[in-house]
Amino acid sequence: MHETASPRKHYINWLRVLGILVVFLYHSCRFFDANNLWHIRNAVTYGWLRLLLQFTEQWMMPLMIIISGSSVFYALGSRSAGRFLKDRVLRLLVPLVVGIFSHSILQIYLECFTHGQFGGSFCQFIPEYFKGLYGFGGNFAWLGVHLWYLLVLFVLSLLFLPFFRLLSARFGSRVLRWVGNFLSVPGALYLVVLPTVVLLKTVGENTFLGRQDFGGWSLASYVWFFFCGFLLSSCESLQERSGCSFCAANSPGHGPRGREIWNRSGKSHPRDLHGHCSAELFGGFESFPSWEVCRTGG
Repeated sequence: MHETASPRKHYINWLRVLGILVVFLYHSCRFFDANNLWHIRNAVTYGWLRLLLQFTEQWMMPLMIIISGSSVFYALGSRSAGRFLKDRVLRLLVPLVVGIFSHSILQIYLECFTHGQFGGSFCQFIPEYFKGLYGFGGNFAWLGVHLWYLLVLFVLSLLFLPFFRLLSARFGSRVLRWVGNFLSVPGALYLVVLPTVVLLKTVGENTFLGRQDFGGWSLASYVWFFFCGFLLSSCESLQERSGCSFCAANSPGHGPRGREIWNRSGKSHPRDLHGHCSAELFGGFESFPSWEVCRTGG
């Protein structure tokens, strides 16, 4: 693929930095959220934070997944498959394992202690940490608690590597370029939401891949977002079109979205807000109506 030889885009690095900052602030605010039972909750809470947190949930993790898929496009352009896998292990798997046995064990201890599930010291809790799996009645944070994102990226990188390498070949490059040019046609970006609609309709919320406990979205939807990031970076015209769509989605002609978000913020599940907030930040998804259909499954 000729385009993969281009250097990494600086705006991707800045988006990643800003995304990580938002993730940090989001989790810090959850400590003071009055409407959610967080791992640890402060004695003094603020109800207005729920609106801000719900707004953030609509785009935070999809943005990070799309950025990761985009980064893979540029990484594969300058690395062999073996070097890419080694890089994924060092950057994703090693920090995950270290976190499971360091940060996660402390977090689970504090959660159990503050919720009255354990009354001893941290040293006394260490043997209890290895009893059962967290999320299934136990304590061992096999997903790393909030480090689950690293495991998801590692698995997605392994699953997509053969396919992405195929797309990096000469024929695959032409296919990507054709798809990108097609989606650059005004209105064609509406088609991007269709696979997510299918995933939301076919993958039940009671299943592991369908549970929306991972940043407010399902693991199945992250599969498509990951590929969209790769696709977006493969075609310059598609990137330009996405920028134009971003401006259009934020134009005054789209109506008072702030009031809509406020009116919908009282709903119990974060999925009710995804249609409005995500489209604000994903110009590639063209507009509010298309993303609303995507997120609610019809």
